[in-house]
Amino acid sequence: MHILAFFDGVPRLTKVLVTPLLVMTVGFLNLLTGWETDFSLFYILPVAFSIWFLNVRAGAIACIACAAVWFWVDLVLVHTYTSEFTHYWNTFIRLSFFCLFAFLLNTLKNSHERERSLARTDGLTGVVNSRHFHELLELEIARSERYKHPFALAYIDLDNFKTVNDRFGHATGDKALKIIADYVKRNLRTMDVPGRLGGDEFALLFPETDLNSVRTIIAKLQNGLLQAMQQNDWPITFSIGVIACDSIYPDADDLIRSADELMYSVKNSQKNAAKYEYYEAK
Repeated sequence: MHILAFFDGVPRLTKVLVTPLLVMTVGFLNLLTGWETDFSLFYILPVAFSIWFLNVRAGAIACIACAAVWFWVDLVLVHTYTSEFTHYWNTFIRLSFFCLFAFLLNTLKNSHERERSLARTDGLTGVVNSRHFHELLELEIARSERYKHPFALAYIDLDNFKTVNDRFGHATGDKALKIIADYVKRNLRTMDVPGRLGGDEFALLFPETDLNSVRTIIAKLQNGLLQAMQQNDWPITFSIGVIACDSIYPDADDLIRSADELMYSVKNSQKNAAKYEYYEAK
């Protein structure tokens, strides 16, 4: 697992260069050891690497390259057969084996990525779930503290959501959550992270964003969300607490708690509003 994590962080160009290097290394070692030593297991290494860390196209090229190198090694070693056709037949079989292996490994990779995505994503809304949001927030806090960059966290609670569930049913409540999540995803920047913390509570992470900038973003989001709710005749409004950090960097739990408390101060006083504060150590 440590090797996989290491190569996940390697630049793509480096990964592209590793594949032919592996092919040439295996072919060279096969040449040194002679035709009596079976090297079939090692030829699948470049195929596996290119499939897992690159893509299907790179895997297909690796399959062809491995079969071609193996064919060339056989010719250099003067490994003669009773029929010249045998060289080509063996190469075809090897290529077929590599392609089958690549197909099965790519299927496994896709399944693995789906499982990872499901483990990090809220099944109803498609935004990140509470656990993964917490992980991303911890990473952003560490990054911002290192480079002294500002960021902001918004905690959003849906006012009157229970009324929608009671009056229209839970299916309508789920539809409302999906509409809210879809609107937020469409209208955030690429770097921003929306997450569902549970029930009718969402959180938004805004990297590289100071207090003045996040005010503008939240005002536009809140206005657009209210219009979406009104179009469906739902009485949902939004109580929002926003904490900005630019000199003091808390841990994730403290920051979420501060934004949650600020949101509840809105909810308990007026609802359908947003409050903004800089983070202060408590």
